[in-house]
Amino acid sequence: MLVIKKANTIEVKINIDVDTDTGKLKGQFSGFARIISKPAYRELLQKLTEQQTRGEIEDADEALVRAIYERFEGLGNDDGPLTGDAAFAEVLSGQYSQFLTTAVINEHTRTLQDASAGNFKTRRGR
Repeated sequence: MLVIKKANTIEVKINIDVDTDTGKLKGQFSGFARIISKPAYRELLQKLTEQQTRGEIEDADEALVRAIYERFEGLGNDDGPLTGDAAFAEVLSGQYSQFLTTAVINEHTRTLQDASAGNFKTRRGR
């Protein structure tokens, strides 16, 4: 039996592995994604798409990341650990934001897909 317990966020593990001219940027940090219903998630995506089309928002990816993630942990730079707005700024507009923003969105999507993956596996032993 699946017992559903009230929760506000899920932890999403985000892995980065990028070769740079000064070496490898490799590691893992966590994002804590808000738990929202499937209809609310679809509505959010539609709203952001419409807002971007109308020119009301410049960057739908940034708006999506801010809407689905509550916080990031385990992310830092040369100055030390990043929390709060500093962590969001690093993900969304820092030197590696092209990779980080894509990674946090993709890992959130993958987490949603993995949660239901067991429904599609063939059963053995029958």
